[in-house]
Amino acid sequence: MAMRSVLSLPLVALAALSACNEKMPEEKPTPPDMSALVGAYAQPSINLDQSNIAAIAQSESTIGAMVDKARALEPLIRSALEQSAKEATKPQSSDDSDPSMQTQALTGEGFMLVHRICPGWVEGAPADEANGAMDFTVGFTEKGIDPVVWGSLTACKVGIQGTGSELAGDLRIHLGDNGAAFDAIASTVLLFEFKMEMKTGDKVDALAADFRLDPSGGIEYRVFAGDPFALYFDDLKQRGYLAANGKFICDFDKKQCSNGTAPTLTW
Repeated sequence: MAMRSVLSLPLVALAALSACNEKMPEEKPTPPDMSALVGAYAQPSINLDQSNIAAIAQSESTIGAMVDKARALEPLIRSALEQSAKEATKPQSSDDSDPSMQTQALTGEGFMLVHRICPGWVEGAPADEANGAMDFTVGFTEKGIDPVVWGSLTACKVGIQGTGSELAGDLRIHLGDNGAAFDAIASTVLLFEFKMEMKTGDKVDALAADFRLDPSGGIEYRVFAGDPFALYFDDLKQRGYLAANGKFICDFDKKQCSNGTAPTLTW
């Protein structure tokens, strides 16, 4: 029997009912399959050379702009996962339990439906459903959160690069092959896959890409020359590409990359 919980997350604190449906247990939903994307991050497919470096660099510029916008959601999502895990595992007899909330100890396996109100465009404003929301399905076992979390954004108002924007679309998150322990979400590398629309004023942009983000701030994302792809990386010390034929360190101001052995690639 799968346990079903519903958690509602305003901007800062939990403020709604978490409950177990005793009358009509629901089957634990099957998460979307992210194995192909996970495999792609383990094995870039392109041999980077002078014939494709310009296309890869152009792809990085285009995809990087989308990733920079989408990654603004990462702190909100990570915080939502941390808060929901904390609330869901809080003992029912806990002295700091919110009397308006009911929680269940996590036994066996089940899933949570997490509803988080988006922060809006005014910093520090109270939570308001008018700012839209993020809704996620979070599977769990006694050991922690399952490998894949998935959901959608509906009219989600957030500040992106100093501008008020509204996001709508789908989002998938991979937390590692074994998922993440409830107390380890802050240190978990997250792989995001997104397909959204971003409305800023009268302008609507399509955002569709994926990226892997380390809690320290290091990032990777796929960049393409046709179908073959490399991984752009920024580990906060160096930037460049991970390709089938090695690691290339790049100077993007000089528009050149080198793997230390082959001739320097330029574009």
